Amino acid sequence: MGRGESLLTKTYLSRFLPLEEEREKMIRKRHLSFILMSVFVILGCEEEWEGFVYPDKNNLTNHKNIGVYETLKECRSAAWDMLSRLNAINEGDYECGLNCEKKNGMSIKICEKTER
Repeated sequence: MGRGESLLTKTYLSRFLPLEEEREKMIRKRHLSFILMSVFVILGCEEEWEGFVYPDKNNLTNHKNIGVYETLKECRSAAWDMLSRLNAINEGDYECGLNCEKKNGMSIKICEKTER
């Protein structure tokens, strides 16, 4: 009986141990994916849209910074509201910049991208 049990144990291990190892690898990959995704969400996914209004679209040196918003839609809405208050809907323009910041002591802000 000892020999039969040993053979059965070896057969069991040879068939199911690789499956168990694969299962553990899959679980580790899922955990790693979850951790990486969490880090990405916490650190890299914040969007800040900064609004700039130009009362005269032919003179871009004259501008107003209207604030920072969580979404492009909020920024656009605030820009249109400001243009309306300035009576500059037709004469003015605006842009919303994504994650804008001053770099290397520059006086202007550099944005990842700008949208209208």
